[in-house]
Amino acid sequence: MAPPAGVELEQPRFSLVVVVRADASTAGCLESIGAQGVTASTVEVVVVDGSGDDPDRYAETESAFAGSLAGCRTRRLTVDRRYLHEAREIGLAAARGANRLVLDSSVPVAPGLLALLGGAEPAADLDLGARLDLARGLLALADGDPTTLRRRDEVLADQVSWIRELLDADPEAHPRVVAEARARRVHELPWAEINRGRARDLAILFCFVPFIDTSGLVAARRLREAGIVTDVVSQDMSNSRRTDPVSLRIPAEVLDELRMLPGKRHLVKWQAGRRFAESALEEVAKLEGEKGPYRSVYSRAMNQHSHFAAAILKLRQPEIRWVAEFSDPLAYNAYGESRVGDVEDDWLIEELTAGFRRHGHEVPAIRDQFAWAELVAYAFADEIIYTNAHQRDLMLGYCSDQALAARARGITRVLHHPVPGADLYDVVAPSYRLERERVHIGFFGNFYPNRGLSEVMDALGRLGPEERDRVQLHVFTSKPLGLRRLVEEAGLTGVIVINTMLGYLEYLNLSTRFDVLLINDYATSPHFVPNPYLPAKLADYRGSGARIWALYEAGSVLSSSDADFASPLGDTDSATAVLRDMLSDVVGG
Repeated sequence: MAPPAGVELEQPRFSLVVVVRADASTAGCLESIGAQGVTASTVEVVVVDGSGDDPDRYAETESAFAGSLAGCRTRRLTVDRRYLHEAREIGLAAARGANRLVLDSSVPVAPGLLALLGGAEPAADLDLGARLDLARGLLALADGDPTTLRRRDEVLADQVSWIRELLDADPEAHPRVVAEARARRVHELPWAEINRGRARDLAILFCFVPFIDTSGLVAARRLREAGIVTDVVSQDMSNSRRTDPVSLRIPAEVLDELRMLPGKRHLVKWQAGRRFAESALEEVAKLEGEKGPYRSVYSRAMNQHSHFAAAILKLRQPEIRWVAEFSDPLAYNAYGESRVGDVEDDWLIEELTAGFRRHGHEVPAIRDQFAWAELVAYAFADEIIYTNAHQRDLMLGYCSDQALAARARGITRVLHHPVPGADLYDVVAPSYRLERERVHIGFFGNFYPNRGLSEVMDALGRLGPEERDRVQLHVFTSKPLGLRRLVEEAGLTGVIVINTMLGYLEYLNLSTRFDVLLINDYATSPHFVPNPYLPAKLADYRGSGARIWALYEAGSVLSSSDADFASPLGDTDSATAVLRDMLSDVVGG
């Protein structure tokens, strides 16, 4: 409600920015704001409506403005749903209050939130759900005056303390706390404080967040999916990988301590693996000195150094349960060539050798560290995870010790990459504009000689001018310059848009805005038939809600993934047909 003409109202104490989505009712949120005891002098409500002029959402907003919110200042701003990711910033820029909160329209505001921020005391008998609702409201405070921010921190600390006491009394309640927080859309809880000291399980992961590394990101999602509070010992990879601090949000709900080992560590050199194992085991000893022995250890390769450290821990503490995962075949690359990385005669190889003998296994004659990383897991792990059955069958089939292969087969599980939780797609919203009336295809990744997209470029070139005006391929890659030259030479500037690689959670959010997401197999024939690789992006794409176009190799896991569109690798005719199907089937923009 606007002030009368010529009347200038004082700055409100609170601005409540309500972001409206098309898929959720706003009635509960707006009514709960009205129940806060709002007045024109204290509260301003700014509704940023990205529902695409949905009549139901519009009616809900107007009804609230005329009813429960009639006593405060109200404004409704509309934003094209394609730019809903900018709604938060639009609302904050429009807000005039001294303290500005950004609210999710799909959930109500906790009773008495504004009074609590003003100094009132919360009820002492709040249950878990009510405290999480209160925490969500407190965390919605985007900025404010020092007094209000300090009050927010005090009340939030009280809720966290209550949750810690709950878990101290009943450690098994942790999954319930996580589930309740997710259901109530409380995404920014200080989990580090809630989880402090609770881990009884361990992960040794050379590759882990916050570094942008596919294996480390999958490992973070594995821990999140497992739902068990875990300590992680990882390696500082800043010399070889970009850092994405926001990616720590992925395992936050289940992460207790993250001990990142300092220093540069080569990805292949044996000395680097030995130093990683030494340092990792030292950290584990310190952690166990504080908490007692761990129940389990999880390791993932890539990188192979992780398995060696975990194997030594298992040999020294046989009671610990070791789960070893393989992201890809280690002993061979995608061209069927043996990976090269010799082992050296040192304490690490001596202790592993003694372990083989003690367990009644033959000591590997091969001197390659990648083969050894596979064999130590086959010999000592309690469980082995492969991402697909083709990978499992290939790796166990070429194993030089079929007795070990038989043992491994008996403890194997095949688990595709975890699909990210829905909340992870909303953490970061990068600004990226998509034109109306076009079918927008997104591709995230690099172009490799055996994993190129030349058939897609050729197919786009075959389309007629009017067809090309209706489609756009957006590529996000770590090597944009060379690709831009290829696009210019092909005369596809404006049809193919080249961008630099994003952070992982930025990429997840942006993936939800495209009409179609493009994914492609490695080309492994004739080296490996069937293809043993499963692109990790497939899980990310499945969680996005967008349609998927798969460029597949015959017989691969991707070829049977039920993608919305599919064409064989290298087949320009099929890729052209798919593009024309999209133009007739997909409503762009």
